[in-house]
Amino acid sequence: MKRIIMFLLVSIILVGCSVERVSTEEREKLQEQEKEQEKEQEKETLKQTDHLDAYEEVDGIEEEGQEKDFVTEAEENAEEYPAKPGAMLYDKTDEKFKGMNYHFKGELVKIEKVEGLFGNMEDAFLVKNDNGYIMPIFPPYAMTASAGDEIEVWGPLSGDGYASSDLGVDNVVGVAGAMNATRVDINGEMQ
Repeated sequence: MKRIIMFLLVSIILVGCSVERVSTEEREKLQEQEKEQEKEQEKETLKQTDHLDAYEEVDGIEEEGQEKDFVTEAEENAEEYPAKPGAMLYDKTDEKFKGMNYHFKGELVKIEKVEGLFGNMEDAFLVKNDNGYIMPIFPPYAMTASAGDEIEVWGPLSGDGYASSDLGVDNVVGVAGAMNATRVDINGEMQ
């Protein structure tokens, strides 16, 4: 009987040891699996981040391309419809120029209150190009500039026409168009 009890005790101890060994081995395997899963998650996160970075780069290029397209279109329209004395860059009836992207460059003659959008009086830059054409330009926000500054502007023509005599500028005759500036450079610096 003692032998049987001793045998049972030894068997129980051995079984307990092997269960403990199995449990330790299972824990180690589970830990290894968790580490592998973490590594896979890190790889997936890196892939997503790389994809996002690549998308942001492409998105930035697209925005830059849109800006170039706008500038290119404005400059092409300025070449096709040059601002020179007697040029009609405003709409009489057909709305040909209203909203047309346009580029204009010249010297700031003065800043004047001029009837602008919705009939309100607004500050307008009166800019005279090399051809002698004076364009009233409505900046998108308040800007500091002085007579004699070099102004370069890209934006849509408003479609409004202004009699030069109403602008109070000497030696200019006729009617000028006007621009609602989208981008303004003053003395070569973008504002």
